[in-house]
Amino acid sequence: MWGDCPISMMDINRDVSDLAIEILHQGTQRDLEKFFGVAWRIWLNKNQVIYEENGEPAAHIWGSAICMIEDYKDVNGLKAKHKENKKQQWEPPPEGFYSINVDGAIPLTNGQSGVGLLI
Repeated sequence: MWGDCPISMMDINRDVSDLAIEILHQGTQRDLEKFFGVAWRIWLNKNQVIYEENGEPAAHIWGSAICMIEDYKDVNGLKAKHKENKKQQWEPPPEGFYSINVDGAIPLTNGQSGVGLLI
């Protein structure tokens, strides 16, 4: 599965933002989509294992991420007819864990892109 990745994942001294920036320079928009899709699915799976005592096998995460990206693209542009306004409140992660928020954008007009990471 990592054979599709445009960069070497063997250097363990890189953080997530370094990897994303390298993908921006050496890969394509699709590669960056895959990177963040897989990262999000890994995060989701970890939380499902910890909090719900279930999760999917590691071998399925890549395929799930790709399906999620394609599903998003299929419905992107469709506007929700009804949006519930649910009040949410942030809670810190359990002791010994970190919370990571990631966002990225690639405007259709100029091809430049950006990524943000908050720990």
